[in-house]
Amino acid sequence: MIQYQRIYRRRGLSLIEVIACTAIVAVMIVPIASVIRSSSRTIQRVETDATAPQHLRSTSTWLRDTLRTSQIYAVATNSVKLQLPSGDDAAIYRKGKVLVLENGSGVTVLCSDVIDVAFRELLTATKPARRIGIIVSLTAIDSARGVKTSLQTTVALAP
Repeated sequence: MIQYQRIYRRRGLSLIEVIACTAIVAVMIVPIASVIRSSSRTIQRVETDATAPQHLRSTSTWLRDTLRTSQIYAVATNSVKLQLPSGDDAAIYRKGKVLVLENGSGVTVLCSDVIDVAFRELLTATKPARRIGIIVSLTAIDSARGVKTSLQTTVALAP
């Protein structure tokens, strides 16, 4: 007689194999998660570092454009009095820790965390001296990190 042997084929995974695979995957995921977490912290820090100087640059650009298109009445060390293109009289100065534009309709905050602002006239050398530009210096502090950022811009005025 011929005897038939049954050949059993495994159709699934044993519990030991599942546990071993899970352990291997867990060991691989831990360093990957650590890299992702540290890179997200780095990205957040870089974005925060770039925010304060960018805010100061945009304020400086706005000041340059506004001073260039306005009629300047008086320039003091820490303020400028001007007439806006709309015809409103206004003043730009630092009030506490903010740079503001004050006109007849109210006060507008231009930049926060400002610790110093300075305006200086550029005059012609010929007599009578004529105002040809204004140098604007802004210094702000990043409240999150405590780092000072300074920016200086020169505004050429129309003759």
